[in-house]
Amino acid sequence: MSKKFPFPYQCENFPIFKTKNEAQTFIEAYQAKGHIKRCSHVKLDTCGDGHSWYAEFYRPKCEEDSFESQDQGRSESLFFGCPADCKFYEPAWLGKIKRWRKNCRRSFRQFVVATLDRYQSFSPTAQILWPLIILAILALLGSPLFEMILRGFGVILGN
Repeated sequence: MSKKFPFPYQCENFPIFKTKNEAQTFIEAYQAKGHIKRCSHVKLDTCGDGHSWYAEFYRPKCEEDSFESQDQGRSESLFFGCPADCKFYEPAWLGKIKRWRKNCRRSFRQFVVATLDRYQSFSPTAQILWPLIILAILALLGSPLFEMILRGFGVILGN
């Protein structure tokens, strides 16, 4: 692998590959050597001439734009990978957890907004009856949530 992807990698502006597999192999080889960190910001990106409906080329991309390269003139560059002291480094596992949490929050927020929108569409009588029905069901089930709600009302009313 070291013969296939020398360090530093000589390219035009940034490493470009014709296939996804070759670009992913490059990322994995540079990660194995420690030139690209196993970071949540490292992605496989597509690039092309902008006129096609499909991507023509693939390249490694840092979402924080932190890859190091050195211009050699006439649109030639040496690609070095991640800086040794990258300030934006985030372990890949931590990035997965953050994305999962963000997706969960988004789903929960959409559920709450949809529920409140639906509740607003009810007539005023139904808006009063629904909470009373829910409280009655909680009371019949002997839920500790019902007792907590009653204590909350007691605090609000000053009892």
